Amino acid sequence: MKNMKSHSDLQEQDHFDEKDAITTILMIAGGVSEQEARNRLEITLKEGSDAQRRELEHVLLQLRSALGRFPNTRQKRQAVVLATKMATTGGRWFHRVAPGSLMLGIARLLFSRRKVVRVFRPLVADYRLELALAWREGSLKAVCVKVQYWYAFSKACGLDVTLDLLGKIMKVCGL
Repeated sequence: MKNMKSHSDLQEQDHFDEKDAITTILMIAGGVSEQEARNRLEITLKEGSDAQRRELEHVLLQLRSALGRFPNTRQKRQAVVLATKMATTGGRWFHRVAPGSLMLGIARLLFSRRKVVRVFRPLVADYRLELALAWREGSLKAVCVKVQYWYAFSKACGLDVTLDLLGKIMKVCGL
């Protein structure tokens, strides 16, 4: 694949940020040199339309969030993986849903706005913080945090009592 050799052109550096990630993505997915990729990025940031700059700032924010889960030594590798996926999928961006969004959606369906604000929003805020910290320690730690908070969510919903009651009913009925 002709684009795969381009990522080796990136200069080694101590700090890798979201602008470097976009440069890597442009190099691999766009098949351009590092200098050309950096020039395109800077021109868009300085001279692009308001819509282009807003979109680019949004992408930079997403990359900062996505790469922030990894230690600095792995961020370049992750950007290369992302760029390679984009190059093979026609450059489509895949948007992640924020952790806890499903919890909040379920809570909004089942409970009053007041209970969502008082109980579930703080739970999801804590979940997001702990999950972000856990990702830095590794995926196993992140899985443990997810299980812990989904269990806490089910308890906050009263599902532990409901499931226990359902189990007792099924036992009495011989099911």
